[in-house]
Amino acid sequence: MKKKLSIVLIIILSLIAVFSLLNKVYAATVTNLSSSGVTWSGTKVGYFEIDGRQAFCIDHDKSTPYTGIEFGSEVYNDATVRKILYYGWSGAGQWDGFDGDYKKGTVITTMELNKYFHETNRSYLADFEAFLDSQPDPIFTTNFSNRNLTAHIDGDKQVTNQTEITGSDKIQLTFKLQDGVTLVCDNRGWSGTGTVTVSAGDIIHFEAPLTITGNWTSSAITNQAVFQSLIFTTDNSSFQRLASGGSIVVDPSGTTNISVQWVNLGNLEIYKTDETTGKGIANTTFRLTGNGLDKTITTDANGYARLEQITPRNI
Repeated sequence: MKKKLSIVLIIILSLIAVFSLLNKVYAATVTNLSSSGVTWSGTKVGYFEIDGRQAFCIDHDKSTPYTGIEFGSEVYNDATVRKILYYGWSGAGQWDGFDGDYKKGTVITTMELNKYFHETNRSYLADFEAFLDSQPDPIFTTNFSNRNLTAHIDGDKQVTNQTEITGSDKIQLTFKLQDGVTLVCDNRGWSGTGTVTVSAGDIIHFEAPLTITGNWTSSAITNQAVFQSLIFTTDNSSFQRLASGGSIVVDPSGTTNISVQWVNLGNLEIYKTDETTGKGIANTTFRLTGNGLDKTITTDANGYARLEQITPRNI
């Protein structure tokens, strides 16, 4: 019973750790960079920065926060808000339709957020919204083009077929290999053992000695990252809330794996008997030859001789 309770407690603590990572809350101080605001197409909005990153008001009808006011922040896990901030003005995937005009970009991004939170529409938002509809949610994944590899014999070692790391360059794949196995990055000319890290565009294969057999599957490999949208609020509800794009962080809920089917080696057993008595004959020598095989074995006291780790290539 104690063991079951311990396992449940570990799972709960792990989930809390994951939730905390993706929903980080911290204090921040706002800077109002323009007391006169920013005006474009007849709409005036505020221009703010929080920790050096531009922020946008999302409550257009409330009072404008002044420089130095303390805000608390939290991650707002919503695909629409993520897209507005990621593809909006000063975002990592900024829309070309802003034409490099910070006033246009600031007003459209601000009012798109206001429309989402308060359903206040402006006709000039249509083109930006059409662009948003055509773009994916800024969640980034990386994976193996082939997650199920098969080994073959190459001289005195096993070599698998290749797989390419595909997807986003915003997250790498880190995982632990089997003991004795080497990962070879063919297109970048490096190899590694133990814990290895690969990136989008890498073309890899695995190598191992002939003694490794069976099927191996890696543990879960984190392969997803997400763009965080942050909402900033103050204790005084008369002030506008602000929104800003955060960092791209690893999302532990997204995982992949890779597996290898190693060559299964065989064993050969010979039993030498006396034709008359049927009993085993000791100290009888056999020479076995084949593709890459030239071995001599001798029967034991009971008439048995054994040769282990024969590869399909030897037959």
